[in-house]
Amino acid sequence: MRVKTGRTRAALVAVAAAGTLAAGAGVPAQAAAPVDHDGKVLSKESKGTNSFRIKDDETGNKHRFRVNRNTRFERIPGGFSGLRRGMVISVDGRTAPNGLVATEVERDRRND
Repeated sequence: MRVKTGRTRAALVAVAAAGTLAAGAGVPAQAAAPVDHDGKVLSKESKGTNSFRIKDDETGNKHRFRVNRNTRFERIPGGFSGLRRGMVISVDGRTAPNGLVATEVERDRRND
């Protein structure tokens, strides 16, 4: 029995390429991982980046979060404009290719 290697090889390459495209369709290279940090607001940048930095209470690490129109603010009158340096907050967010994005920012009850 004789196998036509040219056609067989081309068919295998086409099937492999189609499988690779299908496997990667709709799946980002880096999945958005959820994050949760509690800490004090260190600074806020409202021009251009709409971001703020906090110092994590547990680790002492500093994190910068961007906000967007989907970010929800709880117990912070005025939302993003109501964030103040020194305010204790809890931030839920996700990783993004260019940093952290806040999905929910809540003022800690210790501020009351």
